[in-house]
Amino acid sequence: MKIGKFLLYNSVLHFFADVLLYPPDLISTRLQVQSPGKSTFPQYKSATQALRTIIKQEGFAGLYKGFVVSEVGWATSHICYYLMYELVKEKVRSYMPQDTHSNIFSTSAVAGMAANLACLVITVPSKVLSQNLQVQGPFQKPLSAKETFNSLWKTGGFKSVYRGFGATIATEPPISALWWVSYETIKDFFCSHPDVLRPMIPYTVKDNILTHAFCSCFASLLTTTVANPINVAVTRLQVFNPQGASEHEKMKHKNVLRIMKYMLKEEGVISFTKGVKPALLVSAPSAMISICIYEYSKKISLV
Repeated sequence: MKIGKFLLYNSVLHFFADVLLYPPDLISTRLQVQSPGKSTFPQYKSATQALRTIIKQEGFAGLYKGFVVSEVGWATSHICYYLMYELVKEKVRSYMPQDTHSNIFSTSAVAGMAANLACLVITVPSKVLSQNLQVQGPFQKPLSAKETFNSLWKTGGFKSVYRGFGATIATEPPISALWWVSYETIKDFFCSHPDVLRPMIPYTVKDNILTHAFCSCFASLLTTTVANPINVAVTRLQVFNPQGASEHEKMKHKNVLRIMKYMLKEEGVISFTKGVKPALLVSAPSAMISICIYEYSKKISLV
């Protein structure tokens, strides 16, 4: 595979996908962080109402707050992610038996975790900054990306910029491993048993784009649902501003476990599902687009 070609095609095609999927991501973030009390935006009852309210109060541009920061962070981290995944997968395979059915679990798991770990240094500060921009609603004076970063740095320096890094590094690599194991296992099964999917996807083969889309969608639905409770808590930690907050609020947001404890106590179990619908709306098509671009980019980069 020609790495340069692969990275170029992957980055360009991904940009257009992100333009479509960013608004649901912003809505998911706001739904996850909203809780009883003071807020910079209205309380939303659903993703649909959030969409209508944001457009009405903040304009269409309100759906793209933090987009540039997110895109720069995404582009850099995803190049790192897919490059590391391919390199580690090939390296692990070289030490494994040639029977692909027996080594698919270990290669996918190790490569998925390594890829996620490699890009967390980029994704965490990018996510912290973009999410702080996403939750800037009509009830506060809007800040630029530079002003938001300066505010974060002034609050706690390096620690503020990397809020939630510990929880992220403890949860995202296993989730990434689960995603790739699910995807590769399901794909391997359907490619080995083409008659299962043939009624839905004629002439199913390993390189069929519809097979990739189906398998990645399933893997994404599984991992997004599993990860949502911790994602809600991590998002709240990353957007919490201690300036002007009461001691009680600071205590509640001391760490992810403390946040989850108070979420359960004050908002009930249902709070762990906040934002899951728009998150699924983002993750499923995003995964389908991403993996199809990934597989297609690999294929054309060989040319």
